[in-house]
Amino acid sequence: PEKALAPAIGTPLRAKYEQWMFFVTATLEPYAWHFMLHSKILPQTKRIAALADWNREQYIYHLKVLNRLLNDKKYLLGENFSTADIMLGYLLFWFPDLLEKFSELNRYSKKLKNRKAYLSVVNGS
Repeated sequence: PEKALAPAIGTPLRAKYEQWMFFVTATLEPYAWHFMLHSKILPQTKRIAALADWNREQYIYHLKVLNRLLNDKKYLLGENFSTADIMLGYLLFWFPDLLEKFSELNRYSKKLKNRKAYLSVVNGS
């Protein structure tokens, strides 16, 4: 609680926060994971191109929705950074090339990558 990475329990903003946390893990991540699995992780003989393509399409569809929802927002919950942004950010970083055509997601992703805490983790300091 002292880090203020989640809204207080019982507040309206907490409901939005939980919505985003579940959206990332239950909706967006499965498409990203199966796209990654069938395009990069599995051995060539185990990959199913149709699954990779379909999951990529679904992932991109949800990126379009996110791009629209992030319009005029600094972070998912507005002005305040939260662990929901960490959850979404790590997933967006899997396929940075797919963000290029989404201006708001591209802006958002860059903002997350320029956070001091993120930079200290990736730079090992």
